[in-house]
Amino acid sequence: MKKIIALLLAASCLLFTSCSGKNSGEAAFSRGTVENGVYRNASMGITVAPGDGWTFCSDEEIARLYGISADSFLNEDASDSFKQANIVYDMYCSSPDGDSMNVNYENAGLYALALGSAKDYLELSSSNLESQLNLEGITIEKNEIGEIEINGSAVPCLYVTLTYSEQGVTLYEFIIAEKRGSRFAVITAGSPFEERLAELAKAVTIG
Repeated sequence: MKKIIALLLAASCLLFTSCSGKNSGEAAFSRGTVENGVYRNASMGITVAPGDGWTFCSDEEIARLYGISADSFLNEDASDSFKQANIVYDMYCSSPDGDSMNVNYENAGLYALALGSAKDYLELSSSNLESQLNLEGITIEKNEIGEIEINGSAVPCLYVTLTYSEQGVTLYEFIIAEKRGSRFAVITAGSPFEERLAELAKAVTIG
């Protein structure tokens, strides 16, 4: 259930699923890769190194988790599909203790002109969260913009706490974003233990 809540939050914080506007002339953009337990996407400057014991989902598993077609990952035109997609669910990993991290990419298209920074994106995500995550039994206990340390510097983040009453599950999460051109990398980390969030942030490198 913690995994389901984490995925629901990650999906609900993506803003532009229906956008059709695309910006031409974008810099080279490609999917990330996982090697030796480390996820890297050079085109977006994102690295996630959660440490020993974590399990990274395959493309097929990610597709099943999010309920999407695996074709966008697996066909021979995947590179072009990735470049044009509004949203790409690129990485999901989890630990035996119930912690999880995922990286998604969103093409804001022409809306990127209005969202001048990652903080703008997070503030819009925060304002839309309650309407997008409107599911029976899930309560949003916390939804606020703050800061978290990444690469030794404080960066804006969205802190969210969700409770699933029927299972007695509470999940603490932070969400950070990185803007490159019209695209945003959206990194979500969650844990059943609030004190773990700062440690999870140490796994992320941007730049």
